[in-house]
Amino acid sequence: MACLQSTSAVLFCVTGCVGIGFYIYLLGFELTYNEILTQSSSNWFDVSQDVPLTLAVGEIVVCFIALVFGASTVGIEKGRCLFYLYGFGGIIFGAVHGFIFYTRLVNVGTVEGIVSLTDVGIDAAKQTCVDTTMTGCPTTRRSVDDGSCSFWYWDTQPSAAQLLNENKTFVYDDVINYMNWDVASSYGYRTIDTVNTNIVTVDPDQESTMKKLLEIQTYLQSTDNQATYGITIQTEIDDANPPTLAYCWYWGCDKTCMPSRHRTNQAMLYASFSLTVLFLLSGITSICASQFPNDGRGSGGGGGGGFALANNNSNAVRIGNTANFVPYKDQPLTF
Repeated sequence: MACLQSTSAVLFCVTGCVGIGFYIYLLGFELTYNEILTQSSSNWFDVSQDVPLTLAVGEIVVCFIALVFGASTVGIEKGRCLFYLYGFGGIIFGAVHGFIFYTRLVNVGTVEGIVSLTDVGIDAAKQTCVDTTMTGCPTTRRSVDDGSCSFWYWDTQPSAAQLLNENKTFVYDDVINYMNWDVASSYGYRTIDTVNTNIVTVDPDQESTMKKLLEIQTYLQSTDNQATYGITIQTEIDDANPPTLAYCWYWGCDKTCMPSRHRTNQAMLYASFSLTVLFLLSGITSICASQFPNDGRGSGGGGGGGFALANNNSNAVRIGNTANFVPYKDQPLTF
């Protein structure tokens, strides 16, 4: 059973290496950290923070622990206790990745072409990619799929091109300035280059996109302003509790307006699911291996039963398990 025993350590090493390599590639070449400048938060899982990135770092840590654990025990005489440790470790690591997969699925809403929340009977949560209320992403609420990413935030959400054709220039200007949903800053805060230091700074109170949207909404509550703009707002943003839109970009809620983030989050869904399966498989394999501990004996060793030839130089024979040697001349061998 040595092969089965070695498989446990190898599975931990391989799974850890694959997970680390995959996420290092994503973090190095696909994801840009802090694409939206937001207010700092002590809660890493706040919707204003880059939660997908936080989860990716967590998975790297788990894979690294598994890699070190597996590599440190390769070639070591393995006992039953060590395999139980492998087994419980694999189950715990699998459970962590399973939780992360579930978190990703709830926020993204679907694994394209495979499963969605509605398929498994899970209701859409607020502030996720499947939230179609006013707290949801503007790209999710829009029913028209014309490929445009610059459109009005409210109600029927006409595109910038449509507004220009209707000569609604005031509305068009606001859309172009604040509602380009393929630009990260439209979901968070805008940057300012200070004249003296030439350092990018953020003034959350002045540069928040949501603040600008609320200003437009307040302005259009006046009948005269509605006539000037040529548009009214039927369903308003709750100005007492305005939504945070940063999660829309981080989770890549629309494949047309944020293709890179959308593609990356889909890839991380597959990765989390695969790591869940691999670690659980490692744990089950280790528990099975614990039933066959290597006792260090070869297949030919052991009890010494039966009979064997011994001491040919003295022409003696050992019969059975007794210690009585009979001279060859008195008891010749027969076959």
